[in-house]
Amino acid sequence: MAARDVRKNFNLFVDGKGYAGQVEEFTPPKLTLKTEEFRGGGMDGPIELTMGLEKLEASFSLIAYDREVLKHFDVREGAVLPLTLREALESFDGAVTPVVHSMRGKIREIDAGTVK
Repeated sequence: MAARDVRKNFNLFVDGKGYAGQVEEFTPPKLTLKTEEFRGGGMDGPIELTMGLEKLEASFSLIAYDREVLKHFDVREGAVLPLTLREALESFDGAVTPVVHSMRGKIREIDAGTVK
């Protein structure tokens, strides 16, 4: 069976600057509920209480170094960077649905990879 929708044509914007054709991959944040075990008086067994979400992390890889992205590697607290990924979901009948991932955060790691 074919997929209902296919992800196509994505573009990453870092602080408003687009990187069309320069992004190898993007991993959106994984949504995971944060839970705590609770066992009150008179309960035979514990239950899971939802306490919000686990930390949200996204990652992306560019095909080359970019000074504009590197300058956002910042140690100051409170310095947040707007990141937006726009993509399209195309269905088997050609209908296109836009998808936008809007995030704010900081770049915590730069991995230069291996030079061969």
